[in-house]
Amino acid sequence: MSWTAVLWCLLAFWVTGGHQLTAENKTTIVELHNRFRSLVVPSAANMRRMHWNESLAAIAVAYSTKCVWDHNPELVDIGENLFITNGRLNVSNAVTDWYEEHLDYTYKNNHCQEDKMCGHYTQVVWADSYAVGCASHLCAKMTGLQFENANLFICNYYPPGNFKGKLPYTSGEPCYLCPAGMSCKDKLCATAEKLISTSQPTSSPRSTTQSPATENKSTPSSSKETMPWTTSLPRLNYTGGACAVTEGSLTLLSSVLLLLLTM
Repeated sequence: MSWTAVLWCLLAFWVTGGHQLTAENKTTIVELHNRFRSLVVPSAANMRRMHWNESLAAIAVAYSTKCVWDHNPELVDIGENLFITNGRLNVSNAVTDWYEEHLDYTYKNNHCQEDKMCGHYTQVVWADSYAVGCASHLCAKMTGLQFENANLFICNYYPPGNFKGKLPYTSGEPCYLCPAGMSCKDKLCATAEKLISTSQPTSSPRSTTQSPATENKSTPSSSKETMPWTTSLPRLNYTGGACAVTEGSLTLLSSVLLLLLTM
């Protein structure tokens, strides 16, 4: 990619407002995920504590600007939840909407009620998923959905959840099956890692609600037919276009832009 193309890609991300989440939003997202993960019934013996990851967020930023109401086809070994509203985005409401699918889910037989969606919930509480990164984008029009001027909200997860035929977690006494070296914090298996992290993850995809003013939607849930468990570090990048970004490349591009602006 030429430096001219690089500059245009960076400018596109800079001016579109693709990533509108504040530091407070990020903290809220992580804290809500961890709160809901600690509230599962029956309790979980192996539930990891989640952390924010900017590499996953960068992927969400890139895909959100496409304004497509479908899961990102370029994701490999990364989970994804989508939410959209034609009102002002409230990240607490979005994550809570995903969690409330537990009302239609039965852990005992890993069953979701007919014509209901539970896949967002099972991803939120997938025990092995420990990294999350999200983004929002204001879309004038959506592909695949008749929404205009809608806020699209995307969260990506590593490792991914929703493996077909598998329970989201192992039931039992909280933290009983935590990996070696982890402590128990609020019924979750915790490390010393900060809740908001800029590093890549290290190894070790409902219902519709309406109100008079707004309409919200979450994507249909899906199960992975064949996606093997992996302990290797994934390439956390987006490969669906010329303006692919990763955490490292975005930092580099920012430096290039700053240099060009001061010349």
